[in-house]
Amino acid sequence: MPFDDASLRNALMADIAERHSSSGGLTDVDALRAGQDPNGAQGPNLVPMYGCSSTGSPAQLLPLYALGAWLLLRRRGSNLRNR
Repeated sequence: MPFDDASLRNALMADIAERHSSSGGLTDVDALRAGQDPNGAQGPNLVPMYGCSSTGSPAQLLPLYALGAWLLLRRRGSNLRNR
């Protein structure tokens, strides 16, 4: 939830307790404290990414779009038949 300090605090405390390490080196919280990317990415052009689709390409969403279009067309077709 955006701007929910309590949620962030709880997530960080859980991460500290479980000692997560996304990069296999420092724990994620230790990497954040050191000003590093906890995922292990390096370079000057680090771009923050959020959510489940942050590592995927837009092409991976094509099946979802196709399903949505199919459902929309199916719904419109049944509405026309009911008139």
